[in-house]
Amino acid sequence: GTLARLGGWLAPQLEGGRRPAGNAEGRDWLRTKPRTPHTTPAATSSRPSYSPVTRAGDPLPHAYAPRAPHAGAQSRSARTGDRALHASSPMPHGATASPVLHGATAPTGATAEADAFLARLDAARPGIFLGLAPSLALLARVGNPQETLRVVHVAGTNGKGSICAMVAAALRSAGVRVGTFSSPHLLHASDAVTIDGSPDPLGWAASVEAIRDAAGGAEVAAGTVTAFEATTAAMWLQLATAKVDVAVVEVGVGGRLDATNVCSSSLVSVVGAIALDHTDLLGATLGLIAREKGGVFKKGCPAVLPADIVPEVEDSLLAVAREVGASPIVRAPPAQLLPQVPGQDGGGRRVRCGGLDMELRLNGAFQLENAGIAVAALQAIQATGVISLSDENIAAGVAGACWPGRLEWVQWRGKEVLVDGAHNEAAAKALRAFIDALGVGRVRWVVGMVSGKDIHALLRALLRPSDTLYPVEISRASLPARLSTLPVTQIRAAADALGFGAALRDAGEPGLSPALHAALSSNGSSGSPPGEATPMAPTTTLCKAHNRAGQLEGAAVALQDE
Repeated sequence: GTLARLGGWLAPQLEGGRRPAGNAEGRDWLRTKPRTPHTTPAATSSRPSYSPVTRAGDPLPHAYAPRAPHAGAQSRSARTGDRALHASSPMPHGATASPVLHGATAPTGATAEADAFLARLDAARPGIFLGLAPSLALLARVGNPQETLRVVHVAGTNGKGSICAMVAAALRSAGVRVGTFSSPHLLHASDAVTIDGSPDPLGWAASVEAIRDAAGGAEVAAGTVTAFEATTAAMWLQLATAKVDVAVVEVGVGGRLDATNVCSSSLVSVVGAIALDHTDLLGATLGLIAREKGGVFKKGCPAVLPADIVPEVEDSLLAVAREVGASPIVRAPPAQLLPQVPGQDGGGRRVRCGGLDMELRLNGAFQLENAGIAVAALQAIQATGVISLSDENIAAGVAGACWPGRLEWVQWRGKEVLVDGAHNEAAAKALRAFIDALGVGRVRWVVGMVSGKDIHALLRALLRPSDTLYPVEISRASLPARLSTLPVTQIRAAADALGFGAALRDAGEPGLSPALHAALSSNGSSGSPPGEATPMAPTTTLCKAHNRAGQLEGAAVALQDE
């Protein structure tokens, strides 16, 4: 979830700037044109009607009035070719490809005022601040749009984004109009919010500007509202205006006091894997962090948590769920691998999960746990009867989910590169385990970080004696005020201290492109020698609220994390 995410592949750097053949029917992950307004086809649906949750006493303006019962929409696969979003062509060492951003660019012009507003907020109040009062005050001024939405709320240290991707894909397969919020964003702040899988930069900008007007200049100048609080409030406004049927929302940091935790109810609240991260804000132990994450559980609403967790985390999550009166409490076992049948899969792994057989295409052993959690969350929604969701829809969601920047094979100047954004020790270990399972003999790493991350723990998890390391420094202009780049000298010093001094390499000039070029041609050949891989993980680390990805000399890639 808060694994750092792919910041951006600029079109000129992508091979041909086109989607692979396996993705020919899928929609572009990012769009710069406004969406066509959603119209629900007239149909006779047997799905039960349902009304949005509202907080007692909260007046709702006309724009957020309860919607008519959900009319039968044609299947997601019929509308957009959702399954086609996944390339199934084999990649190096038997891995499978997930989609890449082909020809996508961040929106410009139309979002300038919104961008400038968020930049002012970021400069006035840099840093991460937990607390709900600013968000609730902003939302009250625009009519509490969050209370008109049915929400799937997902917290956790790692895996949140993947869980959200699977849940959203399954709901879309059922013909449900789905809005999602991911944190951090990918190329531009507007793509943190999607409607049926596509960002709407114009709708995002209008919502941000509405929040700007609601906040008022004095509050902005005083630094009482953060950029993340403003973008999160705008997200609720955008999704309510778009009249989505379900909002799948990823927590930013923690859960209990995160700006996303402003709804009085949820369809289901989910907590994924928990590890040590943001200890300065959430606590120094797994138990304390778990209590903060469990703050997303709601009275009378389903709560889903992993079944295979350490007792300290389990005790904390169960205690919070019982304290708030969450019901039912669901413990989700990981998906189990099934024997693979050659020629009978679409490039993924056959798994059994929640009593269902399905295909899992997201790479990495850790996705077994994420799939188990996602399926448990979907089955909890299914059990409510609020939304018509079949077992086939659930299986299609797990199989069709894609999540750029997580163990993703991409092409850079005709060569295969593995991109991942591991930003804490647990995620780095998962990345290394994936590479080890491929049987790779030597890895050439391109690594860059923001300050504040435990670079020693990350390098210790990633590096092996035969590997090579190309440190890169993030352009300061690419970062918001609250983040600073980790100098190359500190990455080199950490590698030296861990005994990996001999692995260090120098690209000869600063920047991501030179480092990639040097890593991919370090042996003088035009491609990777047998038994080698060149991951980039984690590269340029950026924030969730104001991203300037891809500015390293026009470099192809940036990863982000907070």
